Amino acid sequence: MRGCWKKRMSCTRGVLQLRRAAEDELRSALSRRCQTETDLERLQVAVEECKRLGLNVHTAERQCLRLKELQVNRESTQAELMEASRGVGVQGRLRLETAVRAAKSAGVSAEKLRAASQRLAELREHEQRCDVLAGEVQRALPVLQTQPWRYQQLLEAAAALKPWTSKLERLIAEGKEILDKREKDIARRREVRGQLLLQLKKIEEARAAGKSTHDLLVPLKDLLDKAESAGLQEESIQKGKLLLQNAKREACQRNVAEHRLQLALDARDHAEIERSMRQVRALGQVGLTEQSPRGTRHGRGLLVGDRESSAALMEQATSALRNLNEAAARRQAAAAALEALNTSKGLTGIVPKEAEEEGCKSLRGARSAIQEAKQSGVASTLIEQAKLKLRRRRRDRQDQQEACSSLQKALSKKDVPKQVLLAKMTRACAFSVSMVRYWLAERFGAGKHRCAAPDLPRPSVQRHGNSTRANRRSGWFLHRAAEGDGELRSLPESNIFWVNCWCPGLGGEARRASSRQNGVRCCNGSGSGGLRFGWIQPDRFVDHPEAFKNNWRIYVNVLDVKGGVLHSGARVSFLVYSDGKGLGAAEVLPAKELKHTTCAWSHRAVSKVQKSTEKLAGRKGGKACGKGPSKRVSLRGPDRDKKTHRGLALDCLRWVSSEMRGWRPAMEDATCALSLEPPLGNYALFGVFDGHGGAAVSRRAAQELPNGIQAAALECMDEDLANLPQFLSTALANLDEVLRHEGEGQAGLLQVGGKAIESSVRNAYGLMGSTAVVALVECLGASVLRVVVGNLGDSRAICCRAGEAIPLSEDHKPDVPEERERIEKAGGFVGAVGPCQRIDGWGLNLSRALGDFHYKSRSDLAPSEQKVSIEPDVQVLEVTPEDEFLFLGCDGVFELHSSQDVVDAVRQGLQAGQPLQEVVEDLVDASCSPDLAQTGGAGSDNVSAMVILLKPERF
Repeated sequence: MRGCWKKRMSCTRGVLQLRRAAEDELRSALSRRCQTETDLERLQVAVEECKRLGLNVHTAERQCLRLKELQVNRESTQAELMEASRGVGVQGRLRLETAVRAAKSAGVSAEKLRAASQRLAELREHEQRCDVLAGEVQRALPVLQTQPWRYQQLLEAAAALKPWTSKLERLIAEGKEILDKREKDIARRREVRGQLLLQLKKIEEARAAGKSTHDLLVPLKDLLDKAESAGLQEESIQKGKLLLQNAKREACQRNVAEHRLQLALDARDHAEIERSMRQVRALGQVGLTEQSPRGTRHGRGLLVGDRESSAALMEQATSALRNLNEAAARRQAAAAALEALNTSKGLTGIVPKEAEEEGCKSLRGARSAIQEAKQSGVASTLIEQAKLKLRRRRRDRQDQQEACSSLQKALSKKDVPKQVLLAKMTRACAFSVSMVRYWLAERFGAGKHRCAAPDLPRPSVQRHGNSTRANRRSGWFLHRAAEGDGELRSLPESNIFWVNCWCPGLGGEARRASSRQNGVRCCNGSGSGGLRFGWIQPDRFVDHPEAFKNNWRIYVNVLDVKGGVLHSGARVSFLVYSDGKGLGAAEVLPAKELKHTTCAWSHRAVSKVQKSTEKLAGRKGGKACGKGPSKRVSLRGPDRDKKTHRGLALDCLRWVSSEMRGWRPAMEDATCALSLEPPLGNYALFGVFDGHGGAAVSRRAAQELPNGIQAAALECMDEDLANLPQFLSTALANLDEVLRHEGEGQAGLLQVGGKAIESSVRNAYGLMGSTAVVALVECLGASVLRVVVGNLGDSRAICCRAGEAIPLSEDHKPDVPEERERIEKAGGFVGAVGPCQRIDGWGLNLSRALGDFHYKSRSDLAPSEQKVSIEPDVQVLEVTPEDEFLFLGCDGVFELHSSQDVVDAVRQGLQAGQPLQEVVEDLVDASCSPDLAQTGGAGSDNVSAMVILLKPERF
């Protein structure tokens, strides 16, 4: 028992020793870090031994598993570290940094970590060097176009740094693209330069050969655009731009010339057609015009000019000119035939049978001549005179036939009382003495009854100066001694007298007129105290819109002859006035009454109460047409006939204008209203022009200023169209320069204090001019955006804003301090003449105007510094919802009304439901004085008014 126990105890002690040794081994294995596979295997063996001995090894098993996981993680981290050490660039550096951190935490060996850290330092140093080189490349990129050699240097430096960083690689690629683009640009500039030089050479050759260059200008514009986009900077580009600018200006001028030619064709104005055709030919085929998106002649693009339409217009003008020349030749021939008819002596010295045949032929020829004259457009006065001559010839022929028949019957009878025979012979002798002698020879000169023929009766005459008065018929006979034919003519046949530009000398002999005095005129006619009217042919051209009427002759009434009697070929001085049917002469002075040089271009004197003269032959219902005998009538007062126009501009601006002559002898105002063309396609132009010294300037301004504004806008179309004030000023200055150029060399005259004053400036518009108030209204659809108003003179523009008159212009008067200062600096002065302040004491009562070149004669001063300036005041009005209408009017409207009165009158009429036309005409009527004595002379001017509705839906 004891042995068993001992044996058992001995076994127990051995087991305990084994367990104790296994535990010690396990603790020793666990105390190690187990960083190697041997340590891990030892730990596993110890765990297995303890497990076999029945020890609790759960903790050791967990530790073993953890150590195995760490071993696997360490191995993978080490592999990643080795892989990352072989990377390059920024991504390689970042990967290696991550791998190093993971390796440190995973317990990778220090040796491997040192190798990885050394590789990481190398990568960081390489990256820094690449960044430095990338910075140099980036700084060199902007100058690579001019310094391409720097890129080559940087590229050589970068070759040693491969592999590059992504940034360096990107910048090097950009540099290469820049150099490639530079090479392409150089090649492109070289190509464009060659094409441009070739195109300019072609244009120069075409000009040298006198050929048209319009086909070469559009390619030139494309080449210039390419050259600018390619950055080509050469003298050839400036030359091409200058050529295009000149072509564009010539295109604008040609458009204006063609427009004027079209207007002349519509008006069938021979002189204007010739002048416009010369301008169009001088400008030639211009190559550039404007083109809109719809293919019209306006817009942004440039194209070859419309040669077909230009050629068609010139062909039409040539045809019209040929037709006008033919019509003028026919008219001249018809007029000559009528002249011959009117001055013919009738049938004398012909036997009765021959007289009958010749009389029939003469009457048929006269009727044909009159019919041809009507178709040719001969002056109605000459036609009526020929009709009167024809009727007289018919009547004389009938009287002659009756007298001769009665005389033949008396001669065929026997024992006819002598007194009866003498009476019949006297009546027959009044028509043809040769016929009576023929019949007397037949009656008394044959057979046994042959005897001496009785003496023929002669008309008793009474001398009266250079005239001869006959008692044969009621009327006057005038002895035409100046013509040397000794003809006795009755007044009805000679009261129309003509001028052939021949004047009598002091001794009465005829010689060619060579007067150096501008006022002297000559006429070829006859007259006496009983003469009623006649015609004067000026020896110089009279520049007046109505001068062409009545065959360029001037009507004269005997009541206007002062101090003498008109004789054939007399030299006279006169003043010109217009009555709407031609020109008339007032205050006609024969040469012997002239005591000083007088003027022939002025206005008829106007008294406080105008006495109208009714031209019976020129009114409806008269017996004749054209000028005829005049008589005084009891009609007193102004001419209230109005010329009213109305329209719709830009489909949203309803307007009405009205003009009235009033007390003045002639209408010198003009108006215009029209929609402009692109690039001003959303603008409408309205204007009122008040002429002085004549109507030529105001009418030309109304006709030509719209084209001038259009041309100024086309010349500056590359600029902002908001610069309309500059366009307006440029157009007015250009028009003034055109008037100065076209009027050079002709005398400008003005009637002052009853005397003719001639300007020292040789210009037809020296003392003739016009105010100008124009409004450019900008619209967008049916909305009015703004109004640009330009003003020269004392015409006004007003805007009605909720019933209040907003002035858009200022009167330019010499007494305004700024205007007076400019006038005095220009060498003039301002003096009072009655209630008016006038320049130089006698001259103009305006300080700014078109024309009036007598006051713009200093060549050392700019146009804006002359006595009369051409620089307009321009105001811009942004239209508000309260703005209702725009009013433009000449100074005649404001002689009896203030600006507020005008606005109130128009607004009240519109609110009362009156038509706009009636409202404007009522205002024009109210601006004309019914009695100048009561108004102190106010309200005697021409009246022109225009109303433009800015908000048509309100009225």
